Amino acid sequence: MVVASNTAPVREVIRDGENGWLVDFFDGEALVRRVLQALAAPPESIALRAAARHSVHNCSVARGIAGYMAWIEKLDGDKLSEAAHRA
Repeated sequence: MVVASNTAPVREVIRDGENGWLVDFFDGEALVRRVLQALAAPPESIALRAAARHSVHNCSVARGIAGYMAWIEKLDGDKLSEAAHRA
């Protein structure tokens, strides 16, 4: 289960009630309540936990690096293609 701050960058990945729970960034008591609730979550929350694992897997460092490398290679390839056309 993911418990995270309800801020713009986090909302790009975590959707409250779908793949995690969001709490106000400045509300420490709400954070504690949600974490305790997540720890005591009943078996009915299995789907939410699975969605959280899937979301986190998709945001791994390895996947991020692979994406950046593909983007850099595409840019580099585009420049090589442009140079070849000019020659």
